[in-house]
Amino acid sequence: MFIYLIMMLFATNVEASSAGDDALYEPMYIVDMPNAGVLKEKHISFSALAYTEGGVMLNLNAAFFKNFNVSISYGASRIIGSGTPVGQKFPGVSLKYRIFDEKESMPAIALGVSTQGRGNWIKSLERFETLSPGLYVAVSKNFNWGLGDLAFHGGIGYSLEPVPNKRLPNAWFGVEQNIGGEFSIVSELNLIIDSREYDISSDAPLFNLGLKWSASEELTLQLQFRNVFSSYKTYNEFTRYLGIDFVTPF
Repeated sequence: MFIYLIMMLFATNVEASSAGDDALYEPMYIVDMPNAGVLKEKHISFSALAYTEGGVMLNLNAAFFKNFNVSISYGASRIIGSGTPVGQKFPGVSLKYRIFDEKESMPAIALGVSTQGRGNWIKSLERFETLSPGLYVAVSKNFNWGLGDLAFHGGIGYSLEPVPNKRLPNAWFGVEQNIGGEFSIVSELNLIIDSREYDISSDAPLFNLGLKWSASEELTLQLQFRNVFSSYKTYNEFTRYLGIDFVTPF
């Protein structure tokens, strides 16, 4: 209740973008991992994510057809601050197609492929701190109850980053709760099964939280709280990311 009251102090009477009960657009990710949400037809989105070591990742996503999205992204550390920037080896590419829209009796289901991971690019291992989803299937189901819309998400993926003899499938789960018309709280559990062949990983899953605010009908801001329990050795500690997402028709 305290969090809800604080959020309401900052709420404004604007149309919501992709957070809150009044959202015009579907969220397309839980925190890192994809859900079954897609961008509306004939819309584009531009996203930026600021992370540790002065890193920044940019993403451009477009929906030329209904239920089909294509995006390209690129990230590098030391963009902010000092030192020589270290960028990922290749730009990330994502394709996503929702094969079934959500109905009262069944969840939305999407198929996709994404080569864009999260966090810094580890040059010595040629991988991201959090591996990309790779080939995946994602499901999402929304419910309405007394505290607003509540969504459950899940997915199974097979990242293409590791060398073939180290590739394993992965799974993730998430919950998103809308708070009022413009805010959402999201939690994500990434089992990181696909990382367990690396010494830098642990058997414990990666748990992330996110707080999202629809600042306008085009703009969503997100504060991510990552590795909340410091269980994932890649990060070694609790960290914070800041993201923005801008959506507009074309």
